[in-house]
Amino acid sequence: MEKRTKIIVFICMGFIIVIGIILSFYFLFKNIMLELGDHVELDTENYLTAIEVEGTANFILLVNKNYKISNIIYLNKKSVESLYHKKIEGKKIEKAIPSIVENLKNSKVFDDDQSIILIDYGNQGIFSKVEEEFNKQFVIYGISKEITTDLNTIQNKLDQLNLEFNNNQEKDLQSLYYHSLDIISKSREDKDFNMDQERKENIDQYALNVYNKLLTYSSSISNQTKDDLNGIDITTINATGDYENEQYATKKSWYYIKDYKVYAYLNFSIHGKSYDYCFLGSNQYTKDVCPS
Repeated sequence: MEKRTKIIVFICMGFIIVIGIILSFYFLFKNIMLELGDHVELDTENYLTAIEVEGTANFILLVNKNYKISNIIYLNKKSVESLYHKKIEGKKIEKAIPSIVENLKNSKVFDDDQSIILIDYGNQGIFSKVEEEFNKQFVIYGISKEITTDLNTIQNKLDQLNLEFNNNQEKDLQSLYYHSLDIISKSREDKDFNMDQERKENIDQYALNVYNKLLTYSSSISNQTKDDLNGIDITTINATGDYENEQYATKKSWYYIKDYKVYAYLNFSIHGKSYDYCFLGSNQYTKDVCPS
């Protein structure tokens, strides 16, 4: 009997350990996903009220029962550019509002003539606290904009956005949340498109940047073959110099050094389109594949 009891205890302990490991991996994975930019999950269970900020950047702050900003509902592209993935969600009002104002200022949201309207969605106490914090931060940052106020309801907002009203708090908040995700997705697509356009416009300079770095590297080297193990890997050289907007030559690229001169073929790929540059011993290039 004692032996059987020990076996049962051992099995139970093993089961607990396995469950603990699974939960640890789950929360670790979840945190990693958030750090990589995944959306903050919608908290409908603890929802208390909402405050909308209407201006050049238009968004709604969802406040939970702990007086924290649980979610930001993005309503236009500028709000995404200014506030998305800035670690604002989860902060109490007095911590979140300074971060919001700072990020909006850094995004030059206050540089135009657009007015700022704070819109109360039904909790005067929370709204007054948010309004007070905004006014305080405007003084701190020297923002000379007057804040006006207004009233609204979730139902009216859904109507304004042509979204279905279900008369159910959870479903109606989800409608706003999914609309916000659409805005985020579209903004990311636009950002990627604009980034690609910028890369295409500057691709000649990017090729020169890589070649000039090869010149610096090889300044004291008289000769080096393409396959020299001591050579530099071209594909590790960031052609833009900007590590938030990186561009690298493809593995097709190569270089060699002969009589202190650098000969290089640089190939870049942007959304499937190939760009070729041939340098034959100087920074004067042709847009073509070099002879092998």
